[in-house]
Amino acid sequence: MSTNTPKNTQIWLPFTQMSEITKNPPIEIKKAKGAWLYDNNNNKYLDAVASWWVSALGHNNPKIAKAIGEQAKKLDQVIFANCTHTGAQEVAKKVLNLLPNKLQKVFFSDNGSTAVEVSLKLALQYHHQTGNPQKTKIMSLNDAYHGDTIGAMSVSGTEHFFAPYKPMLFKSPKIKNWNKLEQTIIKHAHKTAAIIVEPLIQAAGGMKIYHIKHLQQLAKLCKKHNVLVIYDEIATGFGRTGTMFAMDQIGTSNLYAPDMVCLSKGLTGGTVAMSITACSNKIYKAFLGPYSANKTFFHGHSYTANPIACAASIATLDIFANQNIIKNMQKNMQYFNDCAQKFAKNLPLKNFRALGWVAAWDIDDVRKSQKQRLSPIITKTALKYGLLIRPLGNVLYFWPPITLTKTEIDFMFNTTKKVLNEIMI
Repeated sequence: MSTNTPKNTQIWLPFTQMSEITKNPPIEIKKAKGAWLYDNNNNKYLDAVASWWVSALGHNNPKIAKAIGEQAKKLDQVIFANCTHTGAQEVAKKVLNLLPNKLQKVFFSDNGSTAVEVSLKLALQYHHQTGNPQKTKIMSLNDAYHGDTIGAMSVSGTEHFFAPYKPMLFKSPKIKNWNKLEQTIIKHAHKTAAIIVEPLIQAAGGMKIYHIKHLQQLAKLCKKHNVLVIYDEIATGFGRTGTMFAMDQIGTSNLYAPDMVCLSKGLTGGTVAMSITACSNKIYKAFLGPYSANKTFFHGHSYTANPIACAASIATLDIFANQNIIKNMQKNMQYFNDCAQKFAKNLPLKNFRALGWVAAWDIDDVRKSQKQRLSPIITKTALKYGLLIRPLGNVLYFWPPITLTKTEIDFMFNTTKKVLNEIMI
């Protein structure tokens, strides 16, 4: 398959070593439909990573596209301080109806990193305003990834992404061993405002999956020591783990439910940038008072609760509800997992792990000198066969739209096997 290379060289691509762009040029995509991307030569590519995990329902869903178009004709943007609008109100209601009862308020922002920043600032200000100003630390997991802004980087553990910015980052105590969870929390609790975790699966940190019991234990300990729990469901939300949210598998009673949850990516079906930080009434009430008390949450974004993004979110949430997506995807999700279980046979892969629509392996590469360069080689070779995959360093993974058909699942696994056989065996 021939690929189409864009002529424009003025663009600086994210997470890309631009000195190698001539060897691995990006393909110019002109349209998309369902799980497929199409370039200018009408070559098509199965999007096995849902375009950075956002297109949960696939690309260009007609209901979402229609909602966006109709909203753009009525109200495109409005300041979300002096004003509000029905779209934001409807999104808030629909989202909260899906979350544990403990979560009662939503704060809108415009992407995953900023949703995380909001949660961190809320946690710190909450304790400052409730008589615990000494609680100034945010705890997180080793190998976590929560985004690329300063606060989000500070609570992440993927140091190879953030090493140059270390002087700017605040120190975040890390949970490095689940067997020492209680010791770690007790050691830092007196100064810790909150713990932020990616529930059940650490995505960009290497697709590391861990057990429900750890999060249940964490919730109990945090409640005991007055430490807020923040779930970063930006990647894990909207069907990715087999349920609407990963937290649904952990328990949604007040005993286990988080104090805050961050949502983005699938929130709008991957069409328009928007995010939400949902929190409990307990947190919200700590910010109420006369203006002179200086309890206001001074945070916001120009595109907060953008009406077009809200329309996309309403359509997305309606599709999940009206088409019973979570229930109806179960058979194909099981087929995906069955294929994944068998996939590594006779391939240089190890440490298989899977959860819902996510499957990952570590690449067991005998060519040590080329180990760090496998990711672009695999990506480039897969594109030749009509598949878009993008390994995380030495981690091969699939994170496709949850609407994938069995035929598309077969194509994804068979093509990847062809790629690995070609370049590694």
